[in-house]
Amino acid sequence: MGGRTPEELEMLLEDASVLRDTDALGRLFVEGALLVRGDSSARGLDAVVRLIPSTWEAGHTHLTGEGRVLQARDLALAVGRDRISVMRRGRDHRWRYAIVLEWAQEDVRRRGPGAPERRGEGCSMARSEAKAVIDRFYAALNGHDAEAAGRVVSADIEIEAPGGLVERGRDALTRLLQTYLAAFPDLEWRIVGQAVAGDTVVTESVPEGTHGGPFRTPTGEIPPTGKRVASRVCDVSRVRNGEIVSLHLYWDNLEFMQALGALGA
Repeated sequence: MGGRTPEELEMLLEDASVLRDTDALGRLFVEGALLVRGDSSARGLDAVVRLIPSTWEAGHTHLTGEGRVLQARDLALAVGRDRISVMRRGRDHRWRYAIVLEWAQEDVRRRGPGAPERRGEGCSMARSEAKAVIDRFYAALNGHDAEAAGRVVSADIEIEAPGGLVERGRDALTRLLQTYLAAFPDLEWRIVGQAVAGDTVVTESVPEGTHGGPFRTPTGEIPPTGKRVASRVCDVSRVRNGEIVSLHLYWDNLEFMQALGALGA
């Protein structure tokens, strides 16, 4: 099924949740979807459909609430008070969820000054530590220090990015960063949004730089164009034992290559 627009997909999730319709839920997610809610997570369509009903038992109904939707061609990012979602448009032109990151209702409420510590405060500490790791990673990126960025990730980090890129290992990440830093010597990542749930951090950023060096791609090298390029990027990172163990990146690669003039207008 899926939605005709990202906004419709959000409403369909709410309807399926209110009606407790697991069959309808299964048609709203891509096959390899990731759902993180509080300290629970599920990867893959079957696991996601099993996890959501368990949240119904706790009274969670996946209401859309207020938020905004940012769309770039076949990817969309929905940002709400208690949920961030990455959506993907398929070949049937229907939108489905690729990633849904939610935090439990008790995490949304703010503690008043001097309020007693609640159960789950340790989870808040874990979230704080996860964010600190990601902050160090982006500080290394903006310092153009690929080696320092490599020291923040695990030796066997899993990396996925547009264009079918699937890599594993610290060296692979370092090479990827060095490729972009060589092609865009003044590249800077501007963080525009961030959310944390358990060991997972979702970061929305706008990397911007001038194409002043050769850009190596799987299809060949693109010589410097001098063009100023900015792209909206979403990354979903998972942190364990003070290291990033997986990094999944989402951006509109077609728009990026067109901005370079590599594919024409």
